[in-house]
Amino acid sequence: MGGWYLARREGDPDLVEERLLRVEQHFRQQGFAQATRFETATHICLTFPYLNGGPILHCSAGSDWIAVAGTLFYDGVTGPIALERLLADFRFPFSNWDRISGHFALVVSKGGTVHVLTDFFGAFQIFHNADFGTVSTSFLSIAAELPKAQLDTQAVYELVLNVFPTGDSTILEEVRRLGPDKQLALDTGNRVRAVQNRLPDRGKWTPDHRQMMIACLKDRVAEAVTAWGGNVQAPLTAGLDSRLLYALLRDAGVQPYVYIYGNPGEVDVDIPQMIADAEGFSLDVFDKASWPAVAPDAFADTVRANFHAIDGIATDGSLFDTGANKHARQLRSAGGALAASGGCGEVFRNFFYLPDGPMDARDIVRAFFSRYDPRDLTDAFSERRYEREMTDKIKTALMVRSGRISRKQVDEVYPRVRCRAFFGREISIVGRHGGYLMPFYDHHLVSWSLNIPQPLRRVGRLQAEILTEIDPKLASYMSGYGHSFDAPTSRKAYWNEKFSSMRPPIIRKHMYRLRNRLLSHDDEGADMLAAEYLGRVIDLEYPTMRRFFNMDHVRDPNMIRRIAKLEYFAAWMGGRLE
Repeated sequence: MGGWYLARREGDPDLVEERLLRVEQHFRQQGFAQATRFETATHICLTFPYLNGGPILHCSAGSDWIAVAGTLFYDGVTGPIALERLLADFRFPFSNWDRISGHFALVVSKGGTVHVLTDFFGAFQIFHNADFGTVSTSFLSIAAELPKAQLDTQAVYELVLNVFPTGDSTILEEVRRLGPDKQLALDTGNRVRAVQNRLPDRGKWTPDHRQMMIACLKDRVAEAVTAWGGNVQAPLTAGLDSRLLYALLRDAGVQPYVYIYGNPGEVDVDIPQMIADAEGFSLDVFDKASWPAVAPDAFADTVRANFHAIDGIATDGSLFDTGANKHARQLRSAGGALAASGGCGEVFRNFFYLPDGPMDARDIVRAFFSRYDPRDLTDAFSERRYEREMTDKIKTALMVRSGRISRKQVDEVYPRVRCRAFFGREISIVGRHGGYLMPFYDHHLVSWSLNIPQPLRRVGRLQAEILTEIDPKLASYMSGYGHSFDAPTSRKAYWNEKFSSMRPPIIRKHMYRLRNRLLSHDDEGADMLAAEYLGRVIDLEYPTMRRFFNMDHVRDPNMIRRIAKLEYFAAWMGGRLE
């Protein structure tokens, strides 16, 4: 299923129906078909099928019913069979995480009470208003109902500086995301049950752990391939993550439809093309830059369509573009295909490039989440407050009180915080179209990955060993790192990572501002930021965002693009935004 909207019955029944009619129109504007309606004495739920087709993900048993948006496997199966079992087994709060996988937003009505929860890491996004009167997989569906709203200052800065807000924040103070640490029971009252989704301790690393990781990966991929009958699309780049994903799909007995974004002459296209030619399969090269240009007069319509397709805010540049990103996203699950992704493969590696040993969570904030130039920011920004709130979000995600965390917990920040914010938004948008498989972000696998010793994380050493064991032929091809994955790491790749991890966090914090002031910024999508285009969809004086940013100083085009997204959203909110 592609999405759902849950509302509490309150007030005049005719007004409730008018409200639901507006919601259906909103979802149709995003491309969804007619809703299926479920009801209880206290709530009404509208569910919407995948945009491109796929398994039916709702069912009922008497007065009880269950619906899921995204991709859910229970006891290794999906679709109605999985949901029937889950509905029968469901107890609140849900805790059978050993039997479930995937990324999803789940609604279960049992015994007259509606229960809501997200997947283990909270990746598939569920939004709600302050009193949980409205809960939905669509951010815009809730924002559209707000009579008044305020921008969340911290979230605005996190989105612009780090691509997307972390934790449970959205850019509006009145709308929050349901975290993995909370489950809802909604009837005549609202119960919010705090839960702790702790990963099992796998003990000290042994060679057997590698085999457990391989078995886990094979299980996740095999169950998905079986469910979709081999109808799978997957990317292939010059890197390690997508190649391991492709190896797992081949090992499961399927030849996926393989694609890559880019154009010939780029490493990420030429190496996959070389592999495709040698292995005898077709590679679809999708060059977004060559997508037909949009005339300035038509730009407003294109941006409006993009805005609703990405539910307001996305992590990529797909708002101010030609529509190529929107089209590419639709293609990934065309014909009901399962879209597979190698995203979150950094669970195998040292994502933050930090030295071994315990450290303060604030150091992670300074090393990775503080890429800004103070000259770009107004007095609304407080460095101390920003770092404190980011540190608190890390501690909440790790379920710890102390800011001093172990090396294992440092690596856990990646799936708990970074992946949830960055890939969670992608999972939620792509997951509207059809099934989505991201096996490296499976909580069963992550529990094993956290024990990987740092020497095996460097330049993906263990990950390359896993690839070589699963598919030695595929591992033997050259990569974008300057070596094949069945050979020793190249000196260049090794020392690049080594030097990065040697830089103290406080130095890394200042590197962005130094580069920003001294170096030029390249941007393939610069045309769409030209006044001739951007001026047709936002006020180039940035009346809302000037409160947060010194627009005369901002030079980074990616930063400008994200600020412009927020300005566009503010204009969409209109006078309701205080």
